[in-house]
Amino acid sequence: MLGRLYPEKSFELSTELTEETYWPIEQHDLNEILGNLLDNAGKWSAHCVELMLQADQEKMTITVSDDGPAVAEEAISQLGKRGLRLDEQISGHGLGLAIVNDIVSGYGGNLIIERNKDSGLSATVELVAPSSQARKTDLKPDVKSRVLRQSSTKGQ
Repeated sequence: MLGRLYPEKSFELSTELTEETYWPIEQHDLNEILGNLLDNAGKWSAHCVELMLQADQEKMTITVSDDGPAVAEEAISQLGKRGLRLDEQISGHGLGLAIVNDIVSGYGGNLIIERNKDSGLSATVELVAPSSQARKTDLKPDVKSRVLRQSSTKGQ
């Protein structure tokens, strides 16, 4: 779809994840995050947008990078504020990054926006990995065992 919106630009995917990788987030929220980040990068890139998906035992990351003009370092903290646009030359409403930030925060994650070394910006979403969430549960042992007993008797 983005190829139709931005036919003169290249969208590249870089990942070692399998198709079976489980993201700890609802599908429509993941689609909203990817759609907003890729659309922003497509608007601002000169030629190329890269989507990188990574995961380890602690976190899962989505990074979208572009090769566009970037913004001043001091303006980065303003990105993601609802309704704020740093440049009015390209169409938009200033809501995309704010929506991404709201969704990611709702899952206990982080949105990090940084300048790239040569040009452009990178937006990285960090989410707690599903296996890490299971280890960090705060259920007391008696509650855990009760939940396990209930789930093991459901099939009987």
